[in-house]
Amino acid sequence: MTNPTPEAAVQRALFALLPGAAPVVAAFADKGPVQIFDYVPRGADGRPTKPYPFMAFSTAQSVGGENPDDCDDEQEVFQDIEVLDDATKRGKMGTKELCSAVRQVAAKPLAVAGFNCTLGQAVTIRHFDPDDGVARSIVTLRYVLDPA
Repeated sequence: MTNPTPEAAVQRALFALLPGAAPVVAAFADKGPVQIFDYVPRGADGRPTKPYPFMAFSTAQSVGGENPDDCDDEQEVFQDIEVLDDATKRGKMGTKELCSAVRQVAAKPLAVAGFNCTLGQAVTIRHFDPDDGVARSIVTLRYVLDPA
């Protein structure tokens, strides 16, 4: 088996970490079960189809690491996590609370299989105006990885 790409390794680490992390569980406690998906599930009309609130992995980008055989070849991975909630019940406050919990848990070095993670931080958190009753926020996380 080949080594995972840095983007896949970071997503796997976050998928293992977030659903059971105490701050995330607490943020979801009065809103519903912790749900995290590989993508935003959408119906034929383009609207999200899962019960709110939920998180979904979105855009991922890797920078650096052009030579995978070079042990000193540092890579940066930027991972977006979308947070969606029912704006008719909680406005934008639901996604703001959930994003704060994601930042608290994920903005630190992670245990990433195949890599040494030397830095983890939240780069941005963006909150968008509700559209069709859906509140949406995006947390962009940055990780610096060295080959293990």
